[in-house]
Amino acid sequence: MFRKLLFFFLFLPLLLIPINFNNISDFEKRLLVGFNLSNFSSFFNDHFPYREELISSYIFINHSIGVSVHPNLFIGDDGLLFLKSQDNITDKQRNIIFLNDSKQENIKKNLELIYDYAEKEGISIYFAAIPDQQTVHYKKLPIWHTKLNNQDKFNVMQKIFKEIGHENNFIDLRKPLIKFNKQNSPTYYLYESHWTNYGSMIASKKILNHLNMIDKNMYLFKKMSFVWPDLYLRENLLHVDISNLEIHNKQLLYEDMNEKYFRYNTKKAIGNDNLLIYGDSFTSENRNFPFYMINNFSSVSRVSSNHQTLSHSLIKIFEPSIVLICIAERNFFEEALFNSIKNNLIN
Repeated sequence: MFRKLLFFFLFLPLLLIPINFNNISDFEKRLLVGFNLSNFSSFFNDHFPYREELISSYIFINHSIGVSVHPNLFIGDDGLLFLKSQDNITDKQRNIIFLNDSKQENIKKNLELIYDYAEKEGISIYFAAIPDQQTVHYKKLPIWHTKLNNQDKFNVMQKIFKEIGHENNFIDLRKPLIKFNKQNSPTYYLYESHWTNYGSMIASKKILNHLNMIDKNMYLFKKMSFVWPDLYLRENLLHVDISNLEIHNKQLLYEDMNEKYFRYNTKKAIGNDNLLIYGDSFTSENRNFPFYMINNFSSVSRVSSNHQTLSHSLIKIFEPSIVLICIAERNFFEEALFNSIKNNLIN
């Protein structure tokens, strides 16, 4: 009798598979393996009963006790996930890399040449350092991951810009992103290193205010649940849309092997305030950052700093009057960034 019960429970999952068959996993956001006798093991792995519930429970239990199932992530306070090791990114985020006097002097010289170029071309160039997730969620970091030196690179950069007479051209986004980072409306994801749609809006409002511009957007706020398929984790976010977004037309100006770059012209364009955003993944369209700017300028364009260099030829294509350079903190505070921009604008 015992053997019969044992075999019944062992083979019960096979009997339930047809009842629980799905083509797509809503939780993992992927196509599941179809039925195939020659590859039955893969089919079974994707369709055994209560698969998602069991896997998510396993990950949740590990997450709750502070054990990350992802080798490249570690868990901070309240279950927040942070990068553990990825090249030297972690060193930058932990503030281990130090901007010594020599590096600061090189940045200063490059900036002076960049602003000489900007004056000749009749454009305004602003730099906005985007805080890393660790900077915004700094209270959630465990003791072993705290900063190993006390150099505040945001203040160092502000000092450099002041010394060359361009203090107003550096925008520090830290304070508003930390101030408005609440449990019910996080400015940064809990389980990923980018800012949320809401955080992107907070940053754009800070930039507009810095430029002495009145934000013309009318915002729609709604709660939404976001799933991280690779982590089997879900978080509740505040999503922001623009109810009065007016785009007269959308022009393709340039493209590379990775992206297409457009100019968005506003319907009621006044003046010649054409904005070019040069930034990394934080400024991409799927995070709404360029769209938050459109109502406030004659035209808005965005070029990826991950795939393109900010060159003189690129300036000629997009013809901006204002250039906004938005780079994540871990890559912003490096003399290589300013040296590259200087070389490609001038040479």
